Amino acid sequence: MSDKKEHENTMQYDLNSLVNEFKNKLDGLIDKWSLTTPKIKGKPIEYPLTDVIDDGDYYIIEAELPGVEGKDIIVEIAADLVRIKGSVNLDREATYGESNYLLRERKDQDFNKEIVLPHSVNQKEAEATLEEGVLKIRIPKKPPESLEFTKIIINKNQS
Repeated sequence: MSDKKEHENTMQYDLNSLVNEFKNKLDGLIDKWSLTTPKIKGKPIEYPLTDVIDDGDYYIIEAELPGVEGKDIIVEIAADLVRIKGSVNLDREATYGESNYLLRERKDQDFNKEIVLPHSVNQKEAEATLEEGVLKIRIPKKPPESLEFTKIIINKNQS
């Protein structure tokens, strides 16, 4: 192979490497700024994806959190509100070092999802487990409170 041809091949390889490096850095910035939010019917999908089940005396919430450890998840409950928050950290640098990604759809992200339930719950008796990437929260409903009426006296308006 001639020196000229070898030089052209080296330049082409260097250019491809630079383009891949630029693309990876740009993808990282886009992920960081969340410019590409997946949507369903025009509304952003909030991570994590969840199901809420009315199971008679309990509400059951199941949230998909693959690869997230329990120590990275916080569940908070107050009255009729459940908050699931935490972070996904894929630690790519430690795993793959300087490798170039050909496709990168998974991203590091913080999440904070709030779910409003139809009725108040007994948050002190709630239980949560994380198994095979699915967070399962079981929350007992509060029994309906009896209505107590208070009679209000209407005062005469003095003008």
